[in-house]
Amino acid sequence: MTEPTTLSDALRADAGLVLVGEWAVASQQDQRPAADAALAAWQDGAWPVGLLAYHCLLGEDGGNLLQYQQWTSADACRAFVATGRPRWLASAAAAVPGIQHRQATGYQRYRSTPRLDGAPATGCLATVSVDFDGADPERQRDWVDSVFSAADSDQASLEAGLIAAHFHLSVDGTRVLNVAEWTNADAHRRAVTKPAARLRRTTQQFPGVTGIAVQRFTSYRGATSTDW
Repeated sequence: MTEPTTLSDALRADAGLVLVGEWAVASQQDQRPAADAALAAWQDGAWPVGLLAYHCLLGEDGGNLLQYQQWTSADACRAFVATGRPRWLASAAAAVPGIQHRQATGYQRYRSTPRLDGAPATGCLATVSVDFDGADPERQRDWVDSVFSAADSDQASLEAGLIAAHFHLSVDGTRVLNVAEWTNADAHRRAVTKPAARLRRTTQQFPGVTGIAVQRFTSYRGATSTDW
């Protein structure tokens, strides 16, 4: 069992699908027990075929957990959903009653910023979910590419405290998810309140964007297929 402090595994080339979902819990006191129960449930049986890594993040608001799973393929994930997922969820629910399982979304990682040698430990993980008004894979890629172009041309957008950013495209073509690693939550708060002008226009005024949601998490625990 590992206890990762970063999502550097996001760069692994063998992940054909990233499944991201949220669990809602009644209070902050339930966050860690729910995460521990989820990880313990993996140990109740054989490690799922095709699951490469599992990361559990704790929401800053104290009421949610982010499940970040990397699979070899969508077929492997579907096979687990059909056979092993009900047992896994039931095991976690038995330990922490009242967990609400929100819809999980399948993604493929598209682009990531380079991680510098000697980068500090990740103290905060910020997610930015961008929803579009319909399915359009080309528009998803264009949005991400425009963010990279805006950041390259506007040095003010290279905020202190940003370690790496991992952009994912939903397989249904309707959403982009950025999972960004920061040194701490305060660094991310400063970046959100004072974004560079061109980068702000790119992210918020891009054609077809219907909503942008930002959340902050801390990394808690995880496991990989090599741990079994």
